[in-house]
Amino acid sequence: MSGAAIQSKVRAGLERVAQRAGTGDFTVLLIRQQDPDLTTTPPTKGAQVAYTFTGMQTRFSFAEQQAGNVQAGDVKFLLAVGTTEPRNSDKIKVNGVRYEIEAFEAVAPGGVPLMWKIHARGGVADNEAYAPGTPDPT
Repeated sequence: MSGAAIQSKVRAGLERVAQRAGTGDFTVLLIRQQDPDLTTTPPTKGAQVAYTFTGMQTRFSFAEQQAGNVQAGDVKFLLAVGTTEPRNSDKIKVNGVRYEIEAFEAVAPGGVPLMWKIHARGGVADNEAYAPGTPDPT
């Protein structure tokens, strides 16, 4: 089975889990600040764009909690592989709540990323609409 086929099965599995949990399709927006326009004086701040992922919220394991990096209110997400990879400077928006990414890790057995584990913090209400992001050039 190819990496793409496995990624598709992981995405479908995350969708099923979200539906069984009663949340329906669990759409996660990965919000990224674009680079500033340095041709203007002063430089113009870049737009914020959003990449759509399928995902689910889950709990931190006992070992993760004991490591001391998890604080009260922290949230863990599992995201299917999408059109771009997360970055530390990105934010996550779920159901109108925006979180800061504290850490992320690829679940990549055999070197093929199948999903992302995201450790997020600081949920605040966010009613802002974002322009859709385009995949990073490879």
